Amino acid sequence: MNEILSYAICFFIIILGVTESVKRSLNGRNVTFALERVLYYISIFITILIIALKIDVIIKGITKISISYLKLDGIYGDVCKIALLVGLFFLLQVSFYVISKKIIIPMFKGLNKANSILIVILSSIFGIVKGIMAILIFFVALIMYNNTIGIYNRIDLFSNNKVYEKLSSEIAQNNSDLTDEIVENFLPTSNIIIYYNGVTLEEGIKSTNEIDEMAKELTKGVTSDIDKARILYSWIGSNIEYDYDRAEKALNNEKVENSGAISAFENRSGICFDYSCLYVAMARAVDLKVRLLTGTAYDGKQYGPHAWNEVYISDIESWIPVDTTFYLAGDYFNNYDFYEDHITDSIAGEW
Repeated sequence: MNEILSYAICFFIIILGVTESVKRSLNGRNVTFALERVLYYISIFITILIIALKIDVIIKGITKISISYLKLDGIYGDVCKIALLVGLFFLLQVSFYVISKKIIIPMFKGLNKANSILIVILSSIFGIVKGIMAILIFFVALIMYNNTIGIYNRIDLFSNNKVYEKLSSEIAQNNSDLTDEIVENFLPTSNIIIYYNGVTLEEGIKSTNEIDEMAKELTKGVTSDIDKARILYSWIGSNIEYDYDRAEKALNNEKVENSGAISAFENRSGICFDYSCLYVAMARAVDLKVRLLTGTAYDGKQYGPHAWNEVYISDIESWIPVDTTFYLAGDYFNNYDFYEDHITDSIAGEW
């Protein structure tokens, strides 16, 4: 049923495109209007397709500009990223449109006074192309939604449409590093509920009596913040095993179950989000101020989506970085070059 409905919607959009083009062209006795609308829709499609195919690269570039050069984070960083993305879209779209108009429109000016039959034929062809472009634009936008902020609320009306499936496959292949954490990169965090691997942040950092008691037992008799922070870092890093199967599912935009601190503690396994949530839960249990950060990090082979922590050390009145996930890869407790291979997108939460 969905397949029939999807094709029916596409057919209806094309009919609307043809009807509008023919009507406007006959009223003005020229085909320039219809042609300009075609070029306008084509420029939008080319632009949105380029962005969709290279969204992972674009995110990294925009993140670097916002964080490294403009020194923005939080809501200001999110607004900046939106502005940069919108600006990039309009720059590309306007450029494609203006260039195509200058090249193509003069070729058809001689037909503006053609007979009605020729005008109807040409405007119908342009209307069909415009309708197809409108459908493709909608498809790409829907694919981007399903792959990012709608990952757990997907719209699958067009999932059986062959054109939609082909576009979706091509975009997915070109964005293998893309995960649901793109939400964090492009939407104001104060106005939305963000889901990390199927749970909200508050759900992810929930603790239990067992977790709290373990944290207190580990730091029993320890008074300095930095010693407490390092003990928790070492315990989590050496007792939680990285779940590569779970990581693969997250990278492939597959929903994973039971994410967060409790899952990591009970199963003694997880991925970066789970490690970081557990660190938050244990740090809070021993009265340490703690943050959870999201962004990208270098794993020795490539940069990919990542989560880690910062903990506040009252003795020095400063936040220091902590990455329990990378514990076995080296010293990632306030190491001097920590942020040479970690790029912050935002501070997801602070407690």
